[in-house]
Amino acid sequence: MAIGMDLFATALDLAGVTPAENRPMDGVSLLPVLERTGGIDREALYFRYQRPRGPLQKAVIHNGWKYLSDNASVEHLFDLTQDPGEQNDLAAAEAARFRELREKWVASEEEVLRGAPPLPPYRVE
Repeated sequence: MAIGMDLFATALDLAGVTPAENRPMDGVSLLPVLERTGGIDREALYFRYQRPRGPLQKAVIHNGWKYLSDNASVEHLFDLTQDPGEQNDLAAAEAARFRELREKWVASEEEVLRGAPPLPPYRVE
């Protein structure tokens, strides 16, 4: 799987530019796939999205499982291999996996946001 953030990493790779060590990339280069010399080296996919009037959504997809947080109090776990439509929330039944993916999300967010300026609040006019 690829994500839009991979385009920046791919552009840097094509240009021969090494990203700064103090600003980790949240995408990976797709160049090995495009050149048919390898695959994508990715442990998981991480998402963070907010609409102007909607909740902050966070998700991680890892080994066919998806952790999703719609806000601080609404969290879900889905087995995408068995439930691609995300109809069956398994957070309670798979509590250990749920905690593992939530912890992956928190660690990833801390790494990606380290040193980054805060995001401006959405203005709704």
